[in-house]
Amino acid sequence: MFKCAELEKVREALEEKGWKWENKSSYGMERIWFHVGALTISVINGEFSYGGNIGLLETMPPTNQMPTGDGYDVIEWANDVEGCLTADEVINKWINPS
Repeated sequence: MFKCAELEKVREALEEKGWKWENKSSYGMERIWFHVGALTISVINGEFSYGGNIGLLETMPPTNQMPTGDGYDVIEWANDVEGCLTADEVINKWINPS
């Protein structure tokens, strides 16, 4: 379904879990939205996304940093992005956390 192999892996993982997801792709940008609790997770790949030119993914919110209470609050975190991610990194954080 998706041209980006990494994004396709994320879609397959969502389907395996039976989770609902939305294809929010637009010209030049492939995008999946899904929900984890109250969060909407956006996973993208495109020419101008972080890692898109090498087939990797960008997420919002980021996978590697959580709100800390020491100046990096929930609002900043929810609006931040992280790029150059593999499908496995996205899946392990949001779909199959350990």
